[in-house]
Amino acid sequence: MTTLKYLKTALLATVVLFSACSKDDDNNPNDPNNPSELAIGTIRAKIDGTLKTATNYVKADINNSVHMVQISGTGGPNTNILQFNLGIGDFTGVGTYKLGIHDSYGLGVNAIYQEVSLGGYACRADYPETTGTVVVTEYTASKSIKGTFHFKGKKQGTSGNGGDYIEVTEGEFYISLR
Repeated sequence: MTTLKYLKTALLATVVLFSACSKDDDNNPNDPNNPSELAIGTIRAKIDGTLKTATNYVKADINNSVHMVQISGTGGPNTNILQFNLGIGDFTGVGTYKLGIHDSYGLGVNAIYQEVSLGGYACRADYPETTGTVVVTEYTASKSIKGTFHFKGKKQGTSGNGGDYIEVTEGEFYISLR
């Protein structure tokens, strides 16, 4: 009877231990593909429903003299590199910025998604926005900028028919400022 009690206790402890470990793994904020948390230094979005994440060379440059912020980052495997670029002219901090609007300096609010496929040659598709928004949800001067974005992009140099468009949805960025 004592052995049976010991085995039940050991089994219960093992179940509790393994379930606690799996919960910790599910909420790892350093995983850029984790949908619940966004690690600092990450830009990600769904491109036509497929999640794409940029964690390389992610930066935000702020020019206070013209009130502009430029956000960019790259990612992907070595043979298929992706890049996000977001520019906000007339930047005032937290708020919603409609893409395509130009400020008093002629700088616009813009977004571009690019993919470069390598394999003996490079083929680059640029998808500048046609409609959409960038929303800055948190901004602390000299510390960080965080927000969301979405847009419909038209393949540059095309007529805009059929597969010439992409949908960029559920976009997020979180970047440390220098």
